[in-house]
Amino acid sequence: MINFKEYLNGFTLVEVLIVILILAILSIAISGPLGYGVSQEKTISTLTSAGFTDIKPGEYSWFSCSRGDYYQTAFTAKNQLGATISGTVCCGLVFKGCTIRF
Repeated sequence: MINFKEYLNGFTLVEVLIVILILAILSIAISGPLGYGVSQEKTISTLTSAGFTDIKPGEYSWFSCSRGDYYQTAFTAKNQLGATISGTVCCGLVFKGCTIRF
């Protein structure tokens, strides 16, 4: 059996788990404002190529895309019929392109 006390250097398991939880929360809090949204240029080019006009990119859009999508940015734009719509541009990291979700 493994003796975990050797690896914890005098800390209890609960203390180690609390530190890990705090670090996870801090990393999410710091990385959120830094981005993960699609750049405005990428959002505009994706929507323009799909025929949208009067494009206004928004902020990061939580829970709007699938697991394979890394970047998620909300937007409003006018479709080909002139109606104002809103949605999310979702992009992968390297090999996956961008998709538009409504």
